[in-house]
Amino acid sequence: MFGRDDEKSTLVMTLCKGHAHVIILGGSGMGKTTLALSALCDIEVIRKHPSRHFISCGGIYSVEALLPELANALHIRKRENLYDKVLTLLRRASNPLILCLDNFETIWEAETTVSPPPIEQFLSRISNIPMLSIILTLRGSQSPLNVPWSNNQCVLTVKQLDIDSSQHLFKNISGVTTINTYIEKLLEEVDGVPLAIKLLASIVQEGLETAETLWQAWEKKRTKIVKHGNNRLSNLEISIELSLHCPQMQQDPNAIDTLAILSLLPDGLSKGLLEEFQTHLPHDFSLCPSLATLQR
Repeated sequence: MFGRDDEKSTLVMTLCKGHAHVIILGGSGMGKTTLALSALCDIEVIRKHPSRHFISCGGIYSVEALLPELANALHIRKRENLYDKVLTLLRRASNPLILCLDNFETIWEAETTVSPPPIEQFLSRISNIPMLSIILTLRGSQSPLNVPWSNNQCVLTVKQLDIDSSQHLFKNISGVTTINTYIEKLLEEVDGVPLAIKLLASIVQEGLETAETLWQAWEKKRTKIVKHGNNRLSNLEISIELSLHCPQMQQDPNAIDTLAILSLLPDGLSKGLLEEFQTHLPHDFSLCPSLATLQR
């Protein structure tokens, strides 16, 4: 893992204190899952927490659908009254344990029609269990509000890698020893997104393309070439699509159009120009709410 030393150090230190509540935020492909897994495999964390459970919430849209996954992780065989059984087992834990819910936004956003969402009620029930530490990874910049987190709380936001870390990551995966002009161009285009760098480097490592031919393909097909499979962790377009079609975006009719407008402005849209820009748009098209949606 490159360029995440500070975040990992903070995460490991927080977990080692016990009864930790950690939220890892960030955009698509920023390495939230990688950071969480790296901490779970850290030797100090393993010593403090002999029991660690990682559950992907991708494709899980309710607490009822999450419970069987928790039961599998906790080795609960009988499936009647799973809600109570999961709570009971967690409360009876004699040693510190960690529960990591990856891609938590999938289930959280799916339940926003109910206030408070059932998943937040579930988190509230387990957040006060002394032996339990919780890690949530979420796409975006918002986190659950109606949960009584402990004093040992940590919110981490993972952002783009700097150029040095991007180059180190590319070299480590691809096996190249020097960064040539074509690699520099590719890394500049993907703007420090770890998932994109990993997938491009994997293509070079397997000998499917040279850096030069990969750049030529990028100029024609852009993100369509950045894939190594058909899921969010191996296909950049799928990862982007998940963000574009998440419930928050679907509930805002102008969000996609606002994103399209921003993509045509190379320097972005400053707050000072926002009001003036708004005067040139239809009356039923309000930029501010859609900008807030995109920032989340």
